Amino acid sequence: MNLSECVNQVRAAGIRKEKVDLFKKFVETVPNFGEMVSLAMDPSIAFNVVKNSVEVKPTLEEKVAGTLTSEDFMTLRRLASRKMNRTKGAEWANKRCSELLFDEAKLLVAILDKDLSWGLGASTINTAIPGFLFEFSCMLAEPYDSRKIEYPCRIEPKYDGMRVLSVVEASGVKFYTRSGKPVTSLPESLEKSLQNIASKLCADDGYSAVVIDGEVMGKSFKETMEKARRKSEVFHDAVYHVFDWLPYEAFRKAGKQPWVEKNYTARRQALVSAVNLSALKFSSGPAAISFPPSYMASSEEEVTHYYNTFRDKGFEGAIIKNPNSGYVGKRSSAWIKMKAEETEDLEIIGFEEGEGKFYGTLGALIVDRSGVHVRVGSGISDEDRNLIWSNRETYRHKLAEVQFQEVTEAGSLRHPRFISLRMDKSGW
Repeated sequence: MNLSECVNQVRAAGIRKEKVDLFKKFVETVPNFGEMVSLAMDPSIAFNVVKNSVEVKPTLEEKVAGTLTSEDFMTLRRLASRKMNRTKGAEWANKRCSELLFDEAKLLVAILDKDLSWGLGASTINTAIPGFLFEFSCMLAEPYDSRKIEYPCRIEPKYDGMRVLSVVEASGVKFYTRSGKPVTSLPESLEKSLQNIASKLCADDGYSAVVIDGEVMGKSFKETMEKARRKSEVFHDAVYHVFDWLPYEAFRKAGKQPWVEKNYTARRQALVSAVNLSALKFSSGPAAISFPPSYMASSEEEVTHYYNTFRDKGFEGAIIKNPNSGYVGKRSSAWIKMKAEETEDLEIIGFEEGEGKFYGTLGALIVDRSGVHVRVGSGISDEDRNLIWSNRETYRHKLAEVQFQEVTEAGSLRHPRFISLRMDKSGW
């Protein structure tokens, strides 16, 4: 039985148990099957061959070579280690596809695309055979819960882009999504910048390779997703906001064993030095590498201030980070994400005059939520402040859309933010 027949059998199996049983059977009995699965599914292996640069043509003729061989897998390993460049790799793959049986050629392309589409994921495979695949595990934030915040904490803007982790070695850079899927659209200039950063991080502590963690952004979330996921085009105007790092070997274990050799404060200081960009300013204009600002907060009031500042500057929200935590390769309260995820339409029952620059105009709306009076002062444009303040009785008892983080035990809203006046609702 050749490898494509094995894969097709797994695809055709109706339930997961059947798929797993077939997988285990083929690993034990079919030569090169385990190697094929590793090459196709291990997220630390990337071939960097542009999608659609390898063509499979259907044919009725039986080929002389016919099936994938051990030599093919040795060539794939050379391509993954960059001992063969992407152009030579595409030439070799096209030649092999012209020699292989049609289903074997399609399997070769599926391996290069890192997509077997057979209904088995890395976690299922590792449950069947523990440790068979390296599982990509990056640090993730828990939803906002004020009880889990340890003060003083760091607070940073939350970007609305695509999480990208870079494995940086002397031989090159490989980009991955947070689930371990290769990203091949980022420009070579970005790779060179990251290698310069990594060389400083490695030189200080003797590491051979590092993982740099960050978020890729374009002009909008839609553009970011479209351009970053393309394999046939380069995302030239991508901005990579880097915010954390750790040694590659530590990253491979981080899902089960957090890296605690350097806490977040030490990791950030090392990264600031390596990036050589100011951590005190928001990035302005397009650049290959950007470094997010980070502030210390000692109270919930300060957290709220920075959160509103980030929102006013167009960020999605804030990330609250424990400065003493290691890098934890899973979701944990060491990072807490703070973004308004709920909205309600609430009746305007009062108005509060502003202070300072808002003196003589609207400082805050007072809205009613089930009998609880809630003050909403952020998110209101200067134009709306003047308009509402000058026409207070017109807007009394009308509806305002209010965004908030959570409902407090007292029934009020935590971090309320004005979104809009709901002139489409019955209050108008």
